[in-house]
Amino acid sequence: MKRLVLLFAVAILAGGCGNQDANSMPTKASAKMDHLQEGVEFLKASNPVEAIHSFDEAIKQDPLNPTGYVVLGQTYMRMGQYDRAIDSFSAATRVAPQQGEIYYLLAVSHGLAGNRQDAIENAQVSIGLFQNAKDEENLIKAVALLRGLTEGQEVPQGDMSQMQAGQSL
Repeated sequence: MKRLVLLFAVAILAGGCGNQDANSMPTKASAKMDHLQEGVEFLKASNPVEAIHSFDEAIKQDPLNPTGYVVLGQTYMRMGQYDRAIDSFSAATRVAPQQGEIYYLLAVSHGLAGNRQDAIENAQVSIGLFQNAKDEENLIKAVALLRGLTEGQEVPQGDMSQMQAGQSL
């Protein structure tokens, strides 16, 4: 599960990272992406502490981009630090309140932290957002998560890797 989250974060970042022209000046956006890529590299090297530092730097560079918060939250989830993951995903919802993927990950984090009611509330928000976006694939996953939460089941850690978080970030 943890490896899937890492691969998931890498896939998100790889899709948005291109080669920079050697003659071009680094921009604020490219510096942010460099910090994100650097964080992913630290994760690959099993150095989550440095990855967190890099993701924090990416957030400082561009606090209105939810991707930094999402990968930071996923890193904290990977480390089992669910309260910190909740903080990161909550910050992401403030900058991207219409992203169902973020609410889904927030719901999973709350579920893993034992905050069942908060998990249910965030799963419901994600369902509404997926319905509005006509995102049937993620809607099905969010409904399954909500069903599991309301039926009192444990939140399977594999659930967090099923969501295509960041696909529209």
